[in-house]
Amino acid sequence: MPNASFIDDFTTCIDKVHVHFDNIIVIGDLNYDLVKPDKSQPLHTVRDIFDFTNLIKTPTCFMKDAPALILDVILTNRPSLLYNITNSTCGIRDWQNMISCVIKGAAPPPNKRNIKCRSYKHFDEKVFSEAVGVIPFDVAYVFDDVDDIYWAHEVLLTDVLNDHAPIKEKTVKTKQTPFMNSKLRKAVLKKSMFSNKYKTRRTPANWEAYRMQRNLCTREVCRWSKDFWPTVKPFLLNKGTNNCQKRD
Repeated sequence: MPNASFIDDFTTCIDKVHVHFDNIIVIGDLNYDLVKPDKSQPLHTVRDIFDFTNLIKTPTCFMKDAPALILDVILTNRPSLLYNITNSTCGIRDWQNMISCVIKGAAPPPNKRNIKCRSYKHFDEKVFSEAVGVIPFDVAYVFDDVDDIYWAHEVLLTDVLNDHAPIKEKTVKTKQTPFMNSKLRKAVLKKSMFSNKYKTRRTPANWEAYRMQRNLCTREVCRWSKDFWPTVKPFLLNKGTNNCQKRD
């Protein structure tokens, strides 16, 4: 391929990629020897145009009775995202090395939302009943309108309820495990409670309570997941089919 055609085609291709992606990696044998700058001028030109960095610094091609060449390249505009650059023999070809790299990736954080709920950690039903029994509901009847009387009752009862079961805010995942149900959720919350209790007081009794609840959660997860997947499997599409197509 003529050098001018290579520059035009390479530039056109990368321009199209830039429209959709910010991070670009070009890896492979471009048939330009970087050991000799005069023979790899087109590659240097496109590197300068797109601010690419070549991460391969040592020869990759060792032909018989010929000097070592750097034909394989890893070009990228974000070299900080690549690590573990390798250039080694692969056993398939005795005259050309294999190059590779590892891309730093990060999973997107799970979507979470905050909900409000009441904490019954220190709730005592007997004490709460006694507190409700002494609420002065009579004061609500100073109002003539029934809506105002209802509002007064609600405020008096809510104040007592907030003292015995305060409202707290917690963060939950928006996408739960598909086979999660109320029984399994309660078991997991109870396991977390025993775990926090053991971290606070590392006693054999607390460890035993946590261990038994942990094993119970493991058995429940296995049981519910085993029942869940055979149920939904007939409704899943075959691998590689279009999601809009119906299963035969």
